[in-house]
Amino acid sequence: MPRPARELLHPDCRLKPAWAVFDRGWYLHHYSEARALCADAAPESALDYYLRVGAGQGHSPSALFDEVYYLNRNPDVAELVREGHYASGFDHYCVHGWRGVSPHWLFDDGLYAELYDDMTLENLELHGCYGRYDHYLKSGQRERRIGQFLFNAPFYRAQALASGVTEGEIDGPGPYAHFLACLGSGRDELPPSIYFDPAWYVAYHPAAKADILRGQYVAAIHHYLTNATPELFDPVPQFSERFYTQRYPDIAAAVRMGMYRNGYQQFVQHGCFELRQPAAEIDLAYYKDMHRQVRDALNSGQVRDAFAHLRLIGLGKGLDYSPPIQTQVLEEYPARDAFIRKARADLALFARQRLDFSYKGKPKLAVVMVAHNRFELTMRSLASLRRNFAGAVQLILVDNASTDETRHIGRYVAGATLLRNVQNLGFLKACNQALGHVVAPSLLYLNNDVELGHGAVEAALMRLQSAKDIGAVSGKVVRTHGRLQEAGSIIWDDGTTTGYLRDASPLAPEANFLRDVDYGSAVFLLCRADVVKELGGFDEDFMPAYYEDADLCVRMLKSGWRILYDPAVSVEHLEFGSAATSEASMALMRRGRRIFRSKHKEFLKDQPKADEQNILRARTRAARRRVLFIEDTVPLRRLGSGFVRSNDICPPSAPLRQNWHLE
Repeated sequence: MPRPARELLHPDCRLKPAWAVFDRGWYLHHYSEARALCADAAPESALDYYLRVGAGQGHSPSALFDEVYYLNRNPDVAELVREGHYASGFDHYCVHGWRGVSPHWLFDDGLYAELYDDMTLENLELHGCYGRYDHYLKSGQRERRIGQFLFNAPFYRAQALASGVTEGEIDGPGPYAHFLACLGSGRDELPPSIYFDPAWYVAYHPAAKADILRGQYVAAIHHYLTNATPELFDPVPQFSERFYTQRYPDIAAAVRMGMYRNGYQQFVQHGCFELRQPAAEIDLAYYKDMHRQVRDALNSGQVRDAFAHLRLIGLGKGLDYSPPIQTQVLEEYPARDAFIRKARADLALFARQRLDFSYKGKPKLAVVMVAHNRFELTMRSLASLRRNFAGAVQLILVDNASTDETRHIGRYVAGATLLRNVQNLGFLKACNQALGHVVAPSLLYLNNDVELGHGAVEAALMRLQSAKDIGAVSGKVVRTHGRLQEAGSIIWDDGTTTGYLRDASPLAPEANFLRDVDYGSAVFLLCRADVVKELGGFDEDFMPAYYEDADLCVRMLKSGWRILYDPAVSVEHLEFGSAATSEASMALMRRGRRIFRSKHKEFLKDQPKADEQNILRARTRAARRRVLFIEDTVPLRRLGSGFVRSNDICPPSAPLRQNWHLE
């Protein structure tokens, strides 16, 4: 639909995409030859000069389009311009490029399409938008949408208002357009997001400062995003490009292959969620695990990731971000890598000998496992299950549109019910799909990135069958570096959750007693199959994932069932092994929490307030009905005398029996 630049920029043209702008004031400020000829002439002379002369000399019509960047980034377009097929790069963008080519170094058209499913060209056309950039300029920049990971509209708006810019000045054009208009205007360059510090950048990189002063770049962020050697420049003091690419060879390889401009692009898009180290002295996993306020801020959506929290809040508060040398333990990422290498090393075994889950009669246990690629991890988990439990298992394996060897898993596993989906339905939907096939009385939701501890399945089954009111059993989940992921989980009154004793030793006494809990994660969750079916499985309002296991357990609790944590059930878990975290997953988590809060308002009223001081009270559901019992020693039966009576005051089924504390 859009037309050549000459038509779109004409004042009488009724078709006006937001990017089709000729900004006379900006143009004359940035191009001295045009200013000399047109400053005192009629207003329309500047546009006429641009169309006749400037476009051919590499001029941009406004701050919203960068002609030099566009031609350098798209050499095929540059060749067409040289051959006379288009008057300029902007002319090409007006005719064709708006459909999917990035017009500016601060807007990534492909990223915008990837992050937001509604940004198809067909959908945009229905809403009167000519391309994704048009949408971003008209509304996206005001909707907190991301067009480039180093620009955050709300963050920049706050910085601009604090510097004296009025709301009208910034809200009229929008934060993004205002930011671009200010570059090269003589004003101090404000940070575009928490991920880039322009003042530090020019102070730390004198070569960049010199290039900016020579006029090769209009600002620090322009230099950082477009210079020819991006691996040589660090964006903030808390990130080292050299350290990051040396620490993570997979990232260095991805950069060499052209998947990312540099290591920092990967870090901001993905690595910060994976808690990768941005610099030698910063351990984001430690930072997140050691500070409740960091986890709360992440869960509530106050900040996007732990690195952003560190720069925005943690440094100012003096929060520790690296463990003391004397208390350092095995690092998690090397341990994760070792777990994956072992899984890959075992693949040859399965090619020679299939795992056999065949059975006769009615099985004692149904196991639902969902897989999307990661064939080696799935096979290791299945082998662990087969070794762990010799009884009849109804294995229901759901393949969520895998593209690796998982597609042929039937060659390696016999006796399983295989459900294949042509698209990735997500964990929740796949589990519900499997539920209709369950015939066993007990149902185990099991991740495909685990190693089961000795006797875990049998112990869980015995616990589930030990009382008629037990609806589900969860276990001790240990991460690959030997520290706890959770020993039962807590739901707070605001809907946030906590894996109890995360990062503690699995041998901690607090992790080794049986107790009623709010919920257990679906890494390993053994349930009464009839109860799950009666409740309809996971609530599909939480699709595609997050909070579905907490919701299921709460619905069980509301129906009178108990959820037990049993330390005899131990599971080693490759955390985030089956799915990478991302900006999208964090948004889904926040969405899930909002839905959870709306569905369980009454339940949450009786939950403890989210506070470290309430951990002991919150870790056990029964402990919220407290009784003070005073005795001068622990009342064990073997001690005889009056202690027998004291012991019997607490009946055998009472959870308090296992919670004696000597006063």
